[in-house]
Amino acid sequence: MTLLHPDRLRQAGITSSDRTRTVTLASASAEHQVNVFTLDSLEVLGMTKPRFEVIAHALPVSTGVDGVLGLDFVRGHLLTIDLIQGWVSLE
Repeated sequence: MTLLHPDRLRQAGITSSDRTRTVTLASASAEHQVNVFTLDSLEVLGMTKPRFEVIAHALPVSTGVDGVLGLDFVRGHLLTIDLIQGWVSLE
């Protein structure tokens, strides 16, 4: 599933009372109970997904990551990552 930092969800006006459900997220060192929210839509790399579920979870600050795009978003599309040129495309 796609994961977004809770602060980014709050900035979009989403509160804990908007939670759809809770799931268990397993990491390398622990399991966490996390909230799932259904967004009206999510747009990434020019692709918009309506009524899209995301997990609210903060990764360690040291990662510098505000979210992780999951296979649930890119499935059915061509995702190209060019690590030499430094670009990503989604078709």
